[in-house]
Amino acid sequence: MFVLGIFFCFSGVILAYNGFFVGYYIASSQNLFRVLLYIIPHGIFEFSSCIIATASGFVLFHFLFRLVYNIAKPDFDYIELDKKNSIYEITPFEECIGKTIKEVNFRTKYGANIIGIKKEGVPMIMPTADYIFKKDEHLVVVGETEKMDKIL
Repeated sequence: MFVLGIFFCFSGVILAYNGFFVGYYIASSQNLFRVLLYIIPHGIFEFSSCIIATASGFVLFHFLFRLVYNIAKPDFDYIELDKKNSIYEITPFEECIGKTIKEVNFRTKYGANIIGIKKEGVPMIMPTADYIFKKDEHLVVVGETEKMDKIL
């Protein structure tokens, strides 16, 4: 991302320099051959700079889209395993707090398996069915992306 940002800035500098350079010499020149000599390379540099700027724009758009998407849903983070399944880090739902995993019937109700619980940054892997949900913790769950997107 950083490298493409540098390319974007570099392409902007090339476009500005070429515009100034060619504009100055065309305005001051009386020779048609000299004008063509400056215009042809200008078009080549401008075209390559536009390609770099466009590619950087796509990367920037994708980055901003993901940033806005993550800001809109700040309660969880996820890792996409494939198109169908993902791993999520979520806060416990209000109806789960104070109850055990078995009481909530988490797997059946939400279509996800709890693979870990993080409290104050310390992970607990594979909690038992008797584990009681607490408010200040994060659940690490694996589930189908489509089902999880509906409940989150």
